[in-house]
Amino acid sequence: MWGHRLQGPIVFIGDIHGRFTLLSNLWSKLRNRVGGKTFEKLNIVFLGDYCDRGGETKEVVEWLTKLPERHPQQEHLYLCGNHDL
Repeated sequence: MWGHRLQGPIVFIGDIHGRFTLLSNLWSKLRNRVGGKTFEKLNIVFLGDYCDRGGETKEVVEWLTKLPERHPQQEHLYLCGNHDL
């Protein structure tokens, strides 16, 4: 997946901290801002810190694991943050 030269824009998302509602809102704003075909071709790097402070960690992890199914043309990379260890 990431062993080749990436084509298209790269988006970095970090510090979700178990806040699914905020992640969902961010995703909607990103989709509206980028739009259509470009959105479906994004390279997205999640910078970790998926859990901890918020109470929706389960929802965040489930959403992230299903993301490649929902957007198969996007490239996703999930890094581990200091709150995830």
